[in-house]
Amino acid sequence: MVFGGEANVDDAYSWLAEEKAWIAELLEHGTPLLGVCLGAQLIAAVAGARVERLPEPEVGWHDVEGVGLAFEWHRYGFEYGPPDATELARNEAGCQSFRLGNAYAIQFHAEVDEPTVMGWIRDYGPEVGVDAEALAAQTKREIDRWNDYGRRLCEDFLSSLSPARRAAGRR
Repeated sequence: MVFGGEANVDDAYSWLAEEKAWIAELLEHGTPLLGVCLGAQLIAAVAGARVERLPEPEVGWHDVEGVGLAFEWHRYGFEYGPPDATELARNEAGCQSFRLGNAYAIQFHAEVDEPTVMGWIRDYGPEVGVDAEALAAQTKREIDRWNDYGRRLCEDFLSSLSPARRAAGRR
């Protein structure tokens, strides 16, 4: 699983180049992989999609076709997934989820809980211009349903792994 972070897919950090090389190797070997936010963007970029800065950050609760109301917090995205990928979800900002072989990528944050969101609002909200009070209130209303969705998504991903791989503890 490759999660998000403060870096962007086009940043020139040496560790990011290493991460991209590792992801390329995983994709080449068909290793099951789940990318979230930056992780999704890295999978998309490595596999040939055009990942770029969005005109406006996509932050907060947004309708996503195929998912419903989803929690987003990113500045980069991709209109279309990589060649040969199957798009699973989309909204007005572009592709929000795709599958490519054994790799799944989601732009939204299915892993967040309420304390995490509240910390992001406090720490990063001002730089992306969120209405902190409104986003906190909406999060309180939506988070239980969203956490159920996140658990189901993770369970579905883990159950898609072959029994032989699970038993051997292999990736």
